[in-house]
Amino acid sequence: MFLGIIEQSGKKGPEQYPKLSYYLKRHIELDGDEHGPMAVKMMKMLCGQDEQKWTDVAEYSQRALEHRVALWDSITKKLRENKGNLIEAL
Repeated sequence: MFLGIIEQSGKKGPEQYPKLSYYLKRHIELDGDEHGPMAVKMMKMLCGQDEQKWTDVAEYSQRALEHRVALWDSITKKLRENKGNLIEAL
C-alpha cells in the first residue's frame, strides 16, 4: 500500500514531501523485514491447531483492513479538500 503511494506521488513526490516519504519508506522496511515475519510467528504460536482461533484471526484481520482503507480514504478526501495544504505541515 505505502509503496503505491510513493510510486504515484510523481517526480516531485519524495523531494516535495521528504518527511512523509521517509515515514512511508521506513514503514515498508519494518513491515517487510521485521513486523510481518514476527506477526506470522506470533499467530502460529497463539492459534496453533485451533480452527476457531484461525477463523477469528481471519475475521478480525478483514475488519482491520477495512478500517485501514477507510482511514486512508478519509486522509485522501481531506487532502483533496485542502488542495495539499495538510501535507505542508508534514
